[in-house]
Amino acid sequence: MYNILIVEDEEIERTVLKSIILDNIKDVQIVGEASNGHEAINIIKDKEIDLAFMDINIPGINGLEVIDYLKRKRPKSKVIIVTAYDKFEIAHAAIKLKVDDYLLKPVRPSILIETVQKYIKNTNRIKIETEYKEYLLSLRREICDNSYKRTMEVVKAYLDKLYGSEDFTNVVSNSLGLFVDELIDIARDVGFSYVNQLQDKSNKILNSNLYNKKKYILYNEFRELMDDIYIELDKKDENAEKDINSLINYIEINIRRGVSLEDVANYSNRNVYYLSKLFKKEMGVNFIDYLTDRKMEIAKEMLSDNEIAIKNISIELSYRETTYFSKVFRKNVGMTPSKYREKAIKESKRSHLIDGERRFLGE
Repeated sequence: MYNILIVEDEEIERTVLKSIILDNIKDVQIVGEASNGHEAINIIKDKEIDLAFMDINIPGINGLEVIDYLKRKRPKSKVIIVTAYDKFEIAHAAIKLKVDDYLLKPVRPSILIETVQKYIKNTNRIKIETEYKEYLLSLRREICDNSYKRTMEVVKAYLDKLYGSEDFTNVVSNSLGLFVDELIDIARDVGFSYVNQLQDKSNKILNSNLYNKKKYILYNEFRELMDDIYIELDKKDENAEKDINSLINYIEINIRRGVSLEDVANYSNRNVYYLSKLFKKEMGVNFIDYLTDRKMEIAKEMLSDNEIAIKNISIELSYRETTYFSKVFRKNVGMTPSKYREKAIKESKRSHLIDGERRFLGE
């Protein structure tokens, strides 16, 4: 909720201002109404204020002094002066106090609504930038480190947080816009050649029906963007000997296409026998076991989403028969895919309940 304070000595004007705001703007609350400077100061002491409407000519402590106190006490708060006095001295004092806007009475309702919505949008964007900054930093770090697997882990963690947001419909477009902007900047910085094409693909994602899009579909769309980046960057070093990190990237990109040891050997210009020994030495596990373990990890992630049919997970991981996929999964995980899904969904619901209780208790 967006917290608004109204400081106005005329009761009828306070009532009209409050009515226009609450009747026309969602997700706002009036956390305080003050008819004089002393009341305003006491509210500011006790309440978080996102936006204050401030009359200047109020009894007791004047409006400019209240603004000065608010800016010192709660520096992130926005202040809009609403006054009938169009005087240079007042405007000059307001500028010195870094007031955010200045409206002359009588204020048209449309202007008032537009002004509040503008500050809500700006405040939400700042909050989103702060909240999701760690994902943007992690995305840059992993792409610059040339780790496809860890890059996709960042994408998954980001989407989990996004879809778990209580305010999903208000957050999604702003947050995804920031994420895509950062991805484009990173691609440009690491020397990706097809930035315009990447931007076009990204815009198609942003302009699609995001609010009704399933998380796994959006994840796959982002995975395609990452495939483009990593495949093109790998081609820049196609004459260099492929190290183990490049081999892992190749496996991760192609794991859903049924990648084989022979495919990886051809990619790395090594014979199968030598590659098999090298892989075991570097990874501590043979290729087949590594590939199966990764497929099971991906399967577990997908099973945690009740929207994806088990048959589709089997196909996605290049198992031709669902029964064979289930057999492999049970051997590696210790339970059938359906049992694992049931367990994962129960644990997720329990986790959400605990998080809700903590928020309610203010922990």
